[in-house]
Amino acid sequence: MPRYRATVRCFVDNRLREEGEVFDYEGPSYPYLEALDRTAAPAPVGEHVATQQPRPVKRIIRRATKPADAGTV
Repeated sequence: MPRYRATVRCFVDNRLREEGEVFDYEGPSYPYLEALDRTAAPAPVGEHVATQQPRPVKRIIRRATKPADAGTV
C-alpha cells in the first residue's frame, strides 16, 4: 500500500489528517497529498480516459394543461 504525507489539514480515508502526517492510503491522489512511494501511487483524480461514449439525453415533453375554471379556484 502506498504511503502519503498530508501537505495541509484534510479529511482522507474517513479520518482527519494533520499537516505532515504520514499514512498508508489506497485511493486516488489529490493535490494536498504528497506520495512518498512514487512507484505505487495511483493516477490523480480527473486524469482518466473515458472508454464509453456518453448516452444521449432523453427529452421529456410536458403537455400543456387546461387552465383551471374561474369558479374552482
